Amino acid sequence: MSLLLVFEKILEIDIQECLNKRIIEKGSVMTVNEVIDHYGSIKLAAKALSVTYQCVHNWKGDGVPAGVQSRIQLQTGGVLLADPYKQPAP
Repeated sequence: MSLLLVFEKILEIDIQECLNKRIIEKGSVMTVNEVIDHYGSIKLAAKALSVTYQCVHNWKGDGVPAGVQSRIQLQTGGVLLADPYKQPAP
């Protein structure tokens, strides 16, 4: 195994450990209410995420879709964390 691959594996493990630690410390992963609170309102969250008001409102029953969670995590710079175990819908 090349030195580069060794470093990639170490970094991958460290990132996953940090993510798991942060989820455990926080007690949960991203919730709809956290998304709404972060953006200020359902209307502002919908605008920032380029979805409809109704779409964000529906997440209260269905949860935030995995793909959207990933986008939100990137947009918020990791302030809101995507659930690493939630699988995107087919």
